[in-house]
Amino acid sequence: LSPDAKSVKAIELRETVTKPFMTYFSGKGLHINSDISVWTLAEWADEGDGPGNQACAFMAGSRFRHRTFGGINNHRGRQREDDIPVLESQELAFKYFEKA
Repeated sequence: LSPDAKSVKAIELRETVTKPFMTYFSGKGLHINSDISVWTLAEWADEGDGPGNQACAFMAGSRFRHRTFGGINNHRGRQREDDIPVLESQELAFKYFEKA
């Protein structure tokens, strides 16, 4: 991607995922240093259809997809607390990307 395309993509991600997620997250009274599991993101995504829920759905879909492609650590580099089959990860990734 060209630098301009990367910049547009970064702006879009910030506006459609990061900002709505941070608004939703802070509305829950949590702090930025809170460790959020993929299961928590999925639960928040399922709570509604607002921008914050859609941002959580996108993030959950990304994490489930990462597991499908062989990711062995969570987003902070610690060992995952649980393991799910690849097919289930793929189905969950699709579900949450579709919601996002």
